Amino acid sequence: MNGQPFDTASKNRGYVDISRQWNRGDMAELDLPMP
Repeated sequence: MNGQPFDTASKNRGYVDISRQWNRGDMAELDLPMP
């Protein structure tokens, strides 16, 4: 989140819930490795 790592250990069946107060300019970057 915003250039900092985000803990995904609590993922549920492939989903990650990002519960937070979003502010203008916030960014979420996803890295999806493909086999």
